[in-house]
Amino acid sequence: MDTNAASKASRKVSARYGTLTFCLVAFTCVAAWSTARLAYAIAQGSPDAFTDNNISLLGLIFTAIAVVREWFSITRVEPETDFTFRMKRRAFALKAGTALAAVLLSAAALGIYLAIRVGH
Repeated sequence: MDTNAASKASRKVSARYGTLTFCLVAFTCVAAWSTARLAYAIAQGSPDAFTDNNISLLGLIFTAIAVVREWFSITRVEPETDFTFRMKRRAFALKAGTALAAVLLSAAALGIYLAIRVGH
């Protein structure tokens, strides 16, 4: 029994950055789709174009919940007092935020471009 307890104590619980990355990619895809459809509807100027965005809002909420849960599981495993973990999380958040902003801006530009193209 002692060897089993010692092996459990020596095991390190690692942070699940892979799962967090997957959740962020899913969130980004849903957010980009919603942004493109919203920009398309705004550029068209028709009130009927706004009716299809309700389902994507639910997807956005559920993927956001998954991202927040994964982020809190990482902060639980990696102590805030350790400087290397703090810098690692800060760098990850900066890269993820930059990528998310770039994808959303691109999706909005694509939605506007397609709406203008359809209008002509």
